[in-house]
Amino acid sequence: MQLTVLFSTHNGAGVLPEVLAAYAAQTCHDDWEMIVVNNASTDATAACLDSFAGRLPLTVVDHPVAGKNAALNAALPLLKGSTVIVTDDDAVPAPRFLDQWARVAREQPDYDLFGGRIEPLFQASPPSWMVEARFHFAEIFAACDHDEGPIRARDIFGPNMAVRRTVFDRGITFNESIGPNGSDRNYPMGSETEFCQRVEEHGHKAWFATGPRVRHIVRPHQLGTPFWTSRAYRHGLGVGLQERIAADQTSRPLVQRVTSLARGKLKQARHYSAYSLARGDELKAHEGLWNYHWHRGYTDAKTRAQL
Repeated sequence: MQLTVLFSTHNGAGVLPEVLAAYAAQTCHDDWEMIVVNNASTDATAACLDSFAGRLPLTVVDHPVAGKNAALNAALPLLKGSTVIVTDDDAVPAPRFLDQWARVAREQPDYDLFGGRIEPLFQASPPSWMVEARFHFAEIFAACDHDEGPIRARDIFGPNMAVRRTVFDRGITFNESIGPNGSDRNYPMGSETEFCQRVEEHGHKAWFATGPRVRHIVRPHQLGTPFWTSRAYRHGLGVGLQERIAADQTSRPLVQRVTSLARGKLKQARHYSAYSLARGDELKAHEGLWNYHWHRGYTDAKTRAQL
């Protein structure tokens, strides 16, 4: 079998119909399967998945313990495709998405890790200042686009990536201490980045493909300040945690130094935001707010005994 589409969903009933309908409309010239892990959902996710059972080559795995990466790891023994498309429950595939990934996998035999284009799909009109500046579109909406060709693994984003199954056969799995978790509102972001960098460290090369494209659903509440400041915090938390894991530096002098530097950044960002808002510069005020919450998360990751 050429392709496996793999994703986890937690309470995804609001977005799954659109995503699954787009997969059902695909014309794929290669054999493919879809594995969806129902991860501790309490809404109508199970019924939604059942309604597509006859329209898709679908296998549903129930994983009752919250945590996206643990849910994905539970599905790895079931993979049949030689290329695994790892995506999200709110990523709508464009027409010919599967054919495009099959083509890339055939044309780039020397690469084992792949990224694809991601565009935001807004369900409500975003603020003009946000669109004009593309305000942290990568971190907030996972927007991603690069030229066709070799790429750093860290530049691949989760809603649209592909992995040779041989990578998983080597025993490389997803890190369950990082990434989305339905029971933790302040989970560290960056699970796919951490995974891709680890794959790269094992000697696998990464390629960016411009053909396979998804539209990442952005719900109305995801445009509000509470959502994107939370993303800023969790992004800083994820970066700090990954640096901490990589360096394994937990000495008291380091913690004190990081805390001192981060506190200075926090104070600077907070004052910058207030000053810009007073001058009527909305974009700079939001940028200061983003930086404040990002450094707050980064500080927490560096200084907490445990996350």
